Amino acid sequence: MLSRGEGLRAFSLSFVLIVPIVLGQFFGGFILPIPEPEPTQPSTFTCQGHTYAVGPGEAILNGGFEQDLTSWYTAQGGGGANSPTVSTVVAHGGTQSAKVDGVPSPATHAEQDGAFTAAASLFSFWFYPEAYGTDGHFVAELLRNWNPSAGTAEVPTGVTVFSATVRWAAWRSFAGTGVLQDVAVSLAPGAWHSVQVVMDGGLGIQCLFVDGAEVASASVSPANTFDGTVVLFGDASYFGDAGIAYYDDLSLLPVTPATAGVCPFSQGYWKTHLAAWPVDSLALGTRTYSKSELTTILRIPPRGDASLILAHQLIAAKLNVAFGVDPTPIAAVLVDADGLLGATAIPQHVAPSSPLGQEMVADASVLDDFNNGRLTPGC
Repeated sequence: MLSRGEGLRAFSLSFVLIVPIVLGQFFGGFILPIPEPEPTQPSTFTCQGHTYAVGPGEAILNGGFEQDLTSWYTAQGGGGANSPTVSTVVAHGGTQSAKVDGVPSPATHAEQDGAFTAAASLFSFWFYPEAYGTDGHFVAELLRNWNPSAGTAEVPTGVTVFSATVRWAAWRSFAGTGVLQDVAVSLAPGAWHSVQVVMDGGLGIQCLFVDGAEVASASVSPANTFDGTVVLFGDASYFGDAGIAYYDDLSLLPVTPATAGVCPFSQGYWKTHLAAWPVDSLALGTRTYSKSELTTILRIPPRGDASLILAHQLIAAKLNVAFGVDPTPIAAVLVDADGLLGATAIPQHVAPSSPLGQEMVADASVLDDFNNGRLTPGC
């Protein structure tokens, strides 16, 4: 039997331990939730030739919904909005998930304010569609300048799920800059699906992965990248029944380059990703060409012209160097290639079998190895 003093001490200890728990449950919207374990992710991702290691430092609070919907709220838009509910029946990680039961009107979604950087991050979530509706759509996205009343926002990255396709936005601004693309991938009902987006604002690149496979990539000028201030998930269609789905393990983790140095891109990449160019002009030989002139050269089939064979690889190599790739393995070849092209405008109609053509083709071969990462360690 405890003495009176021991009993008081035991009661005081119980009070100290129990009261914060009770208050935390009662005033859940006013305190931070208990930190959850960060969701299990692959340790590395490769995006457009760059390998990233996933680090610790979760930015989204209660993304696994183990503290119900603490930290999540619904902003009433012009058509109103319902809140998701918590499910203990269907869950991916832990024992709970967020259930979104779409209705024809209004939307059913929740959001969270914070500092959601897209500089070098992995945005991910797990999605379980129980049944798709006849209309509407589900989303998981980072937003900036979110106006619930108007239903408008800028999107650092956003995944919109329809019954047969996924629509993906990367650094999409009010002005229409950035990338918006429809991806022919279906997230079948009755199963959990992983969705991950690697974002590197410093390079202006993103890659979308669904169920472990890369399904799309995007490139913009780094000057057009921006971070988010809101994370939102659920049925974002104010009109149309999206169906019923579950979300779990929403996450935003930092990533760091895992390779030594910057990896190069091929001439085919630079030809089709003009927004990613780090410069607007280049010198080939002793002549300077504008970006428009350079893209015209890249689009001319070589058709037996050694000057074009060399120019295509030289343009890519110089763009890679401007992008930050170490030029040491090709320093001498760059000088030699410029000397071979000289002051004559490209195309120069040089036969590959001629002595000059053979030298051009030899330099182009080395530059091709460089542009495809074969001369850069770790790429």
